Amino acid sequence: MLAPLLASLLGAIALPRAPAEADLIVHIPRLDQLAGLVAFFDAAGKHSPLLRPSTWRSEFHPIIEVDIARAESIVGSGIDPTASATLSFLGGDRLTCTTLADVKSFEARVSEKLGSLGEGWASRANGAVLHGATSGGRVTAGYAIRGRGVCAVSSAADGETMLKDAAKLLDTPPDSKRWTALQSVPGSLYLVLRHFTIGLSGADRSSRSRVERPGSPSRASSPPARAPTRT
Repeated sequence: MLAPLLASLLGAIALPRAPAEADLIVHIPRLDQLAGLVAFFDAAGKHSPLLRPSTWRSEFHPIIEVDIARAESIVGSGIDPTASATLSFLGGDRLTCTTLADVKSFEARVSEKLGSLGEGWASRANGAVLHGATSGGRVTAGYAIRGRGVCAVSSAADGETMLKDAAKLLDTPPDSKRWTALQSVPGSLYLVLRHFTIGLSGADRSSRSRVERPGSPSRASSPPARAPTRT
């Protein structure tokens, strides 16, 4: 009872579940609060294809296709749109942790996809159930689930170890001390790199970013960025 009380008093956002060795972490505190950023990138994408949501939205989940720009796609995948999501990139490997609204729906979609990736299997680790697909003698993809918390992985090297590590993430609450920079930067989406955190927030067709460098009192803040317009 104490943890939820402290969180409400501190106004804490949902913290990421992500491995410490990740090269890049993308954290979304609430999936249903991305409309402003999506609108901005839609507009900016008319002039720069790399910014189009259609270019990068497939990166959201390592196993199934989920369009985070469409609420019906999120809900149809069994994912809770009112909860957070965290994407971790580790070289060529990916891990996405979310909260489920409909466990059966999610597992049905993911199991079908895993069946096309290799031989399916299931086991347990750290209180979580692991489901994976093995192809060519290695685990290529899978997910760890505990209650409504789930972390899905895809790997070009060692998916089995990633799944066990994902189970550990679900077993232990995120350490707030690790995410002090994130908690001090407002945003509806965060990019967390080794030495700094970028918070992005959007309103209609504008986007504002702010940078916090952990361990340093200095902060860099940018004015609202607007999609380019033709003259």
